[in-house]
Amino acid sequence: MSKINLIRRFIFSCFKQELLIILCKINYTIREKSDIWMRAAVLGSIWASIEIIVGNFLHGFRMPFTGEILTFFAIYFLTASTVRWKVKGLIWRAGLICAMMKFFTPGVKVFGPIIGIVSESFMFEIALRLFGMNAIGFILGGGLTLCLPLIYKLVNLLILYGWNLVVVFDKSVEFIFRHINLENTDSLMVLLVLLSINFLFGGIAATLGYRSGKKKTEFITENKNNTFVIPSIEYQQKESIG
Repeated sequence: MSKINLIRRFIFSCFKQELLIILCKINYTIREKSDIWMRAAVLGSIWASIEIIVGNFLHGFRMPFTGEILTFFAIYFLTASTVRWKVKGLIWRAGLICAMMKFFTPGVKVFGPIIGIVSESFMFEIALRLFGMNAIGFILGGGLTLCLPLIYKLVNLLILYGWNLVVVFDKSVEFIFRHINLENTDSLMVLLVLLSINFLFGGIAATLGYRSGKKKTEFITENKNNTFVIPSIEYQQKESIG
């Protein structure tokens, strides 16, 4: 064996472990990036199935608070999935896929739900980026996201009926509270109370999803940290690493 080959084998044996670790990091980082859209497709499909099946059922019976109910379930399973995978950018990708699937469903009123789905996913994602992917971030993000359906309804009514709706709402609130012997009640305060109730239920949905995502599952074999995925023992044996 020549001296050059001996030198090559010596250098490779010295840096073999470090080289394999670097290659594993690169391999798993690339795989993690490519898997984001696959995971988003799974979440978006589940979200779309809830919007299409459960949404049409509730709308068919003209159930009140249909948007809030659908958003509650969306916050729950999005939180559980994000806590389990801890992948940034997963929620807004799932929202885009859900919106595209919603677009091809039969019906006339599809643009309103599409705008709602996309805005909710971006609201949740922005909240997690601002407050962090922790319990507080998920609770605040869930609460803000569940406030959006009520805001949609108010904006739609303002577009349809104009600012006269504000006068009607103010007079209605005054009429209702006069009959229950309450005075000096501002209609803006009533609106803030309604938003607070939505925020509370959004926080509850996020809390339930956070607890579900934290539960241990036996089929998860990969250990993650903030930067890359550590190869499991089964993968190392399969790929003959180490």
